[in-house]
Amino acid sequence: TPREITYATLDANCDAVAAGLAARGLGRGDRVGILALNRTEYIEALYGTMRAGAIPVPLNIKLPAESLAFIAKDANLSLLFVDAAHRKVAPDVPTVDFDATYADFLKPGPFAAVEPAPDDICLQPYTSGSTGRPKGVLLTHAGQAWQIDALVRARRMTQDDRILVAAPLYHKNALVWTKVGMAAGASLVLLARFDQRLYVESIGRYKVTRLSGVPTMFHLILNDPALAQTDKSSVRFIGVGSAPASPALFEALHR
Repeated sequence: TPREITYATLDANCDAVAAGLAARGLGRGDRVGILALNRTEYIEALYGTMRAGAIPVPLNIKLPAESLAFIAKDANLSLLFVDAAHRKVAPDVPTVDFDATYADFLKPGPFAAVEPAPDDICLQPYTSGSTGRPKGVLLTHAGQAWQIDALVRARRMTQDDRILVAAPLYHKNALVWTKVGMAAGASLVLLARFDQRLYVESIGRYKVTRLSGVPTMFHLILNDPALAQTDKSSVRFIGVGSAPASPALFEALHR
């Protein structure tokens, strides 16, 4: 069921996450995992963790339990946000269930965000482990702030944009589009997971101006019969990344 959340509500919920973490004694330098499908609470946990001075660690929902346990130990996770669908593979650390205990975890009210130094770590995603064990990537606040500012300007993004995000939020493709879109004050159309028919239908339903995703997603979208019946007139930018894309794909997307 579609639901809408305003920036004001999102801001308040990020504060409530930060206060909830602080109430548990978590703060600067602590690692907090997130293992879930895309949802607004994922974004709240991501930014709320940063506001508390802690470091969010997005976890790949496609990894087996053994790999998730390795990451939890390697990152020294103090807490894990998880959804009901992934509780069975969650590593053995204290958890907050988005579908059960999240509301009780939140501490509503204003929160004074921890002011980070430029070189402080703001995010610790992990590689997929295709060449061995997954490896943590340390991203700084200064580096991420530079990237966000540069992309907002380079892509000429505005608050009138509507961005369709369906790649998983544990992946940099979706994370970058989410952060850049919010920095521009744009609207995000966030799908729980990629479903080509729902993606295609969302373009027309929400008058999306920017499409985001990886090449495999766009190959499926182009081959979906529903695309011909969908109003695509609002789309003015398509962002393809994270993997090699052929000239033929770009030509087909342009058409």
